[in-house]
Amino acid sequence: MEEKITRADLIVLVRRIVEVDYTSEEEGDLLIAQLECHPRSSKIFEYIFGLDFGLDCPMTPEEVVDHALTYQPIVATYSPD
Repeated sequence: MEEKITRADLIVLVRRIVEVDYTSEEEGDLLIAQLECHPRSSKIFEYIFGLDFGLDCPMTPEEVVDHALTYQPIVATYSPD
């Protein structure tokens, strides 16, 4: 059974990535790989790595995670009518 990653876990991962809190490239890659396991990780990376959202200052790790967790993708449906 797979362990569910919590909001707190995501914040720790984001904080470590943003603050470059790792000692080797391999460790940094591992942190990114752990974050990529989350279904909304693409949004987390967008928030961390540079899309300009018109903000005066960068988002905190908490804000990054909260924005990513509330993201709801648009689902297109096809109707053959």
